[in-house]
Amino acid sequence: METTAPTAREQFVRDYLLVVENDQSAWNTLLEWAREDRDNTYALASRIQDEWEGAIVELSFETKDETLGLLVRQMLTGYGIDPFHDIARYLVEKLAERGE
Repeated sequence: METTAPTAREQFVRDYLLVVENDQSAWNTLLEWAREDRDNTYALASRIQDEWEGAIVELSFETKDETLGLLVRQMLTGYGIDPFHDIARYLVEKLAERGE
């Protein structure tokens, strides 16, 4: 049986969720946003994407090496909205599982 490696998008979603599910503060924030935007996953996805890209830009400017900062921004942003929609849908599903 042949297994297929995850796409970059799928891996990004997995990695993102792995990190935030293990950070209680981040997880609680995302669940609160999901409660607020559960009926509009586009708004929720945009909110998560804005937070992610803002953090990456901030982080990349903290380095003294301009080339390294640019590389970090190019590698960790530019995914588009799709993976954040996946994350938003996952969060809304988690709320439903919890009966919220």
